[in-house]
Amino acid sequence: MRGYSRSDSPQEALVLYTSMLSKGIVSPNNFTFPFVLNSCARLSSFKSGCQIHCHIIKFGLEFDLFIRNALIHFYSIFGYINNAHKVFEGSLARDLVSYNTLINGYAQVKEPCPALWLFRKMQDSCIQPDAFTFVAMFSACTELNDPRIGKQFHAVVYKNLGCVGSNMLLKTAVINMYAKCGLMNMAERVFSTMGMSKSTAAWSSMISGYTREGKIERARQLFDQMDQMHG
Repeated sequence: MRGYSRSDSPQEALVLYTSMLSKGIVSPNNFTFPFVLNSCARLSSFKSGCQIHCHIIKFGLEFDLFIRNALIHFYSIFGYINNAHKVFEGSLARDLVSYNTLINGYAQVKEPCPALWLFRKMQDSCIQPDAFTFVAMFSACTELNDPRIGKQFHAVVYKNLGCVGSNMLLKTAVINMYAKCGLMNMAERVFSTMGMSKSTAAWSSMISGYTREGKIERARQLFDQMDQMHG
């Protein structure tokens, strides 16, 4: 089932799950449901996922942490962030995945304030953030359009992770945040540390940022450099 849920045929995981129920030989467990929910998400089948949620309750597994994290992810994927938050609040225990998933969910629906609240709650719970936490938080800071908060989180990254380091996804998120907040000098500093590993997303953030600032010549220079590197 895990293989199907990650393959090009996620519907086969649902077929296998249905067969499991009909034959009644083996009952689904806390490993089964996350794979099934992931398949529902990949198939864009919200209705099927809701039915699976009902099955989870029926089998008495609604308080399993692994399953609750999968439910938070499922509802977040479809933009039902209130449902995701209800699952989060109803959890008897929460871990890094719980927080990261919901924070990212709020960032995706462009609701930065709840994401900030969750980050503080996460710190109060003594759960150490990781690179994925900060990628989501930089996305949330972008929506706030408040450079001060973005700078504060950049400082928190250094405090918690030592530095942005070689994590290209995190560096790209920092660049995007600074560029959208109009702090092109800060974006340029991070961008210059990426060397030959600059992602297309990083190039695009820089080019868009300079274009918004009216610095068309610099945007054109970067576009030509990107074209030479990736062309």
